Amino acid sequence: MSTADYPYQREFEAALARQPLAPATIAQYRADLTAFFDDLNHTNSGFAADPQLANIFDRDIAAYLERRLANQTMASNTYNKTLSHLNKYFSYAFSHHLTPELPTLTLHSRPLAKPITLTMTWLDELGELVEDGQLHFYTRFSLILLSKGFTASEFLQPNFEQTIVSLDWLPFERQFYQAFRHFIEPLQIKQQSSGFFLKQRLDLANPRLTLPALHKYLHQDETRAGFSLAPRMLHQAYVLHYLTTHRQASDQDLMNTLRLTANALNYYQRLLPQLIVSDEVSK
Repeated sequence: MSTADYPYQREFEAALARQPLAPATIAQYRADLTAFFDDLNHTNSGFAADPQLANIFDRDIAAYLERRLANQTMASNTYNKTLSHLNKYFSYAFSHHLTPELPTLTLHSRPLAKPITLTMTWLDELGELVEDGQLHFYTRFSLILLSKGFTASEFLQPNFEQTIVSLDWLPFERQFYQAFRHFIEPLQIKQQSSGFFLKQRLDLANPRLTLPALHKYLHQDETRAGFSLAPRMLHQAYVLHYLTTHRQASDQDLMNTLRLTANALNYYQRLLPQLIVSDEVSK
């Protein structure tokens, strides 16, 4: 692939031009195919050792697309467009006897994601939410940590409590934290763990809450809170709220502050046009 970005690039793009497709569309095909083959060379040792189209299977394409989704570098509509581009490429290769199989044959597009509705006022109302004793301690502590940009997966990790000591606390957060320590201390003694999110039942081997278990606590408080407490949605709201209120910040500053990779930042920036805000962003 020294003279081309991907196999049979010249022949395939000439076929696209004859349809005719616009240069910008052909450039998008090139970008998608280049990214796919670059990834394949790094993740598939069999293909890297013998880069023939015959060594690409449906599972390789499916794994690539799912990996992009998992890394938040692709939304459902992008998934479908990329799959369409790959399908057109491999259909061309199959029809021209460049490969004996059509590896995209068993793959299907995903349902298009509906516009995302997020509530952002919880960030402005955090003080009231934290002081609401009807909400579980785990719910309120989760909201504080989510408001500081952490994901639930991050603050459920072992040793995260070491990170907490270095955080800057607002007065109401510090007051809650002292109350939370009184709440969690008996569980820490019972479970023989320094963790902050612990199971109620004794489990010395695995005392920490799993993400599904935390979801149960949060779901129980949704009626009281009046909005979805799904951690993923709350984290997205935090990131998008920050992007909306810091439009002049450079990408590098945004990545540093939000602790995002360039791909993740690009994902959120592309997500903004899909956003339906259920309340006004604070001025």
